[in-house]
Amino acid sequence: PWNREHMWKPRFEKDDISQPAWIIPPLKNVGRGPSGLTHYPGTGDVFPSNGSFLMCDYPSGVRHVYVQPNGATFKVVEDSQFPTEGNTITDVTWGYDGRLYLSDWGGGWRPNPKGYIKTMVNEAAHAQQAEQITEVKKLFAEGFEKLSDEKLIELLGHADQRVRIHAQWEVASRRGTVELLDVMSSKTSSELQRLHALWALGMQGRSESAGEAYPVIIEYWLSDESPNVRGQAAKLIGDFKYVNPLKRFEQTFLKLISDENEHSIVIYHVAMAIGKTMGQDGIGPLLDLLDRNKNDDVAIRHAASYGLSLIGDTDKIASEMKRRGSAARLGGVLALRRLDSPLLADFLDDEDPMVAAEAARAIYDQRIMDAMPALAAISDTLPADRMSEPVMRR
Repeated sequence: PWNREHMWKPRFEKDDISQPAWIIPPLKNVGRGPSGLTHYPGTGDVFPSNGSFLMCDYPSGVRHVYVQPNGATFKVVEDSQFPTEGNTITDVTWGYDGRLYLSDWGGGWRPNPKGYIKTMVNEAAHAQQAEQITEVKKLFAEGFEKLSDEKLIELLGHADQRVRIHAQWEVASRRGTVELLDVMSSKTSSELQRLHALWALGMQGRSESAGEAYPVIIEYWLSDESPNVRGQAAKLIGDFKYVNPLKRFEQTFLKLISDENEHSIVIYHVAMAIGKTMGQDGIGPLLDLLDRNKNDDVAIRHAASYGLSLIGDTDKIASEMKRRGSAARLGGVLALRRLDSPLLADFLDDEDPMVAAEAARAIYDQRIMDAMPALAAISDTLPADRMSEPVMRR
C-alpha cells in the first residue's frame, strides 16, 4: 500500500479515501536522495534560527529547507538549493566554531579514495556574530560544569540552540528550582529562555526522587502568554506519573481543550495529556474534540486518537463513538487500531465511507483475527457503491 495508497505523498483532501487516515502524511517531498541532515543552531550563518535545515540530497548537493508553524504542525515555506562545491555530499553539520562541515564522497557511486571533509564559512555572518561564535567555541572547549548558576540561567536564552540545551541539562542536574522559577516568572525572560527553564524543571520532575510538587509548580504556566509555553507545560504534566495530584488538572485541561480560541499547539499537547492522566473521564472530551476538528488538522486528530488509545478502554470508546459524528468515529477507529481491538468490526458498515475504510484497513493490516470473519463477510453484504478500493483489496 505504500505506493498504491499514496502513503509517501503530502496530505490529500481530507475526504479522499484513497490515502489512509492512520498515517501522518509528510509536509512536502524534499529531494530525491536524502542522507545527512542538520538543523541550523543559531550562530554561524544568517538563516532563521528556528526551523532552518540543511539536507544532503545525494547526488544533487545540499538543500535548504525552512519550516514555520502551521496549526499544530508545520509548513514548508522554502525548499531551495544551497550553494556548495561538488554534488556528492553525504553529511553536513555545524561546528562549534561556526563553520559548516561537509563530507564529500568524492564522486560517483562506487567506493573510492577521493572522499574528504570540507568547511564553508559565511564571512559576513561571522563578522556580525563574532562575539557569540567565540563564546560558543569557548563554552564547548571548557565545558558547562564549572559555570555559575547565574551564568547557566543566562545561557538558557542564548542564540545558539546547542548552548541552550547544554545549559538546560547542567541546570537540571543541580536540582535547584528557585532560579528556574525566577526565569519563568520574569517579564524580561524570552520565550526560549522560559521554554528551556520549563524543560529543566520537567527533567527534574521526572526523577523518581523528585516528589509530587513538580506538576503543581508547572501548572502555573498553563496560563502563560505564549502558546508554546502553555503547550509544553501541558505535555510535561501529562508525562509525570503521580496519578493522585494529577486529578487537580482535569478542569484546566478540559477548559483548554474546549476553548475554540485556544492555539492548536496547546490543544495538541493537552489532548495527549488528557489521555495520560484522566482515564475514562477523558473519552468524551477527546471525542468531542475530534468532532470539532472535523478532520481539518491531522495533527489534532492524531493527538486525540492517540490520547484515546492511552486510556485504552475499548468498550467505552466504541460505545461513545457511536453517539458522535463521523470525525469522532474516524478518530475512534484510529484509536481502536492502535489497541488491536476486534470492536473495529462494528464500524465496517459505517455510513461514512472513510470510517468504514479505516476499520477495514485496521483489521487486515494489524491482523486482528477475531474481526477477520466480519471483514470477509462484507464482500457479500456491502453495496457496490460502498466497496471502495481500500476495502475491496482487503
